[in-house]
Amino acid sequence: MPSTHKKVIVRKTDRDSISGYVAPANFVVEGKLELLNTTGNVVGIDLRRCRHEPRRRDSGSGRQCPAPGRG
Repeated sequence: MPSTHKKVIVRKTDRDSISGYVAPANFVVEGKLELLNTTGNVVGIDLRRCRHEPRRRDSGSGRQCPAPGRG
């Protein structure tokens, strides 16, 4: 059975990154990305501080692929 939380790496505009998990149904709360980090704390990251890099993982192989429509 697939997980209801998705593993993500959030890259911020200050070039810092945070790894963790988001719930696909409600990951934005009051203008912030709600992330469960790897230590088990819920962190709210202002969306204006997040960079947009559309990427997805190729299922099974673990390699990075361009997002659909991006080649």
